[in-house]
Amino acid sequence: MPKFVAVNNTAHKDLKVQEDRTFSHFKSQHIASLVVHEFARAAQDYPIIFVKDNETGQFRAAAMLGLKPGQNLFYSQDGWKAQYRPESILGYPFVLAEDKNNKEQKILVIDEECERLNTKEGQAFFDEKGEQTKFISNIGNFLSEHLLKQEKTQEFIKILLEYKIIVQQTLEISISGKENQNIDGIYIISEDGFNKLSDKQFLELRKHGFLPAIYSQLLSMARVGSLVKMADKIH
Repeated sequence: MPKFVAVNNTAHKDLKVQEDRTFSHFKSQHIASLVVHEFARAAQDYPIIFVKDNETGQFRAAAMLGLKPGQNLFYSQDGWKAQYRPESILGYPFVLAEDKNNKEQKILVIDEECERLNTKEGQAFFDEKGEQTKFISNIGNFLSEHLLKQEKTQEFIKILLEYKIIVQQTLEISISGKENQNIDGIYIISEDGFNKLSDKQFLELRKHGFLPAIYSQLLSMARVGSLVKMADKIH
């Protein structure tokens, strides 16, 4: 069970974190959130989809890592089985959280239950003077930039919804020659709807720099076949 607490130079003065090239904290996750800036690179390895929060109705973009909940076909003890790693998995065990004393600010917190934390090996949080190390500073900058990218991604999704070109999709797959299975609950960009946009709408998407992301998402769906092949190998 995660236990997130604010990073500080008293409780964490001797703490270090070891690198994990396998990203084991994500070994049972079948999707990973994406920001729009990642689409072109992520599309080379993963199908890019949109998922909807049933409670809030909010959409987010995600990379498909598996074909069913709990299945991550890219996790391996020998290392991640794809060239590109989504930004959303890179920051752990660090997260930016709302400052309870100032809701307009974010603070860096850490999951103290992370097994990679120790006082002997890895990247130190603070130096001998109690100052943040470059490692911690870089983590904070990375997460801050990612937060801004998330805001841009929501702007992207908002326009797609406004233009009514995000549609629900059921994927029909067959693993190891067995009976076809359906994957529900995902959304994609409608190629037909995109092609029917008005010139004004198309130019608006181009002005925002969103066209490469749209083309990347459409092309990425060819990667579903790659996931099926990966799943076939473990059956």
